[in-house]
Amino acid sequence: MALARSSAAFAATPGRSLRYRDLGTVATIARFRGVAPVDPLRVTGLAAWLLRPVVHLAFLTGFENRLAVIANWAVAVMGQGRRQRTITEQQVFACPRDPH
Repeated sequence: MALARSSAAFAATPGRSLRYRDLGTVATIARFRGVAPVDPLRVTGLAAWLLRPVVHLAFLTGFENRLAVIANWAVAVMGQGRRQRTITEQQVFACPRDPH
């Protein structure tokens, strides 16, 4: 609902148009390997793998969002599986207790 109001307000603003700005491409290929074409260079390997989260964090808004993403990534890097899970306080307190 909020998205609909926001887009309606945006569309109703005269003379305002959407501007898309391509910020480039950074890709993770494997664990600790990536590729990032940064004109005029092509960054590969560990440097590109580290560049991706730095760029991602730079465009996130809010300190809490950045902190949550860093914690999530830390769990993912320390673990060996593909799936990543972090336990939040909300999940702990929402979990039903077994009385037996």
